[in-house]
Amino acid sequence: MMRRAALLACVAMPLAVAAQDKPKDKEMPVTELIDLVGCTLCHQVDNRILGPSFKEVAVKYRNDKEALPRVAERIQKGSKGIWGEVAMPPNNVKPEEAKRIAEWVLAR
Repeated sequence: MMRRAALLACVAMPLAVAAQDKPKDKEMPVTELIDLVGCTLCHQVDNRILGPSFKEVAVKYRNDKEALPRVAERIQKGSKGIWGEVAMPPNNVKPEEAKRIAEWVLAR
């Protein structure tokens, strides 16, 4: 399982970095932003891929009053060890984009 996760990370990481270089429009629907940034390479709404599903994230933070800024920061800066051994890389998003994505994820 760990080899599979490491292999997926090696494949997904360069794709996510390339996706982040595309221009983003602040009026872009958040679902398009999520695709453009590359979130869906490792996450889906209902199913765990390399990282947790968006619904799993929403459930974990449902009663956490500090969830929005915490999740937004992790989207922007990356995280390690929260959902297992595979780290989430930082994303090339502005703080307001990370907040929009976090709001959407937490609403699942």
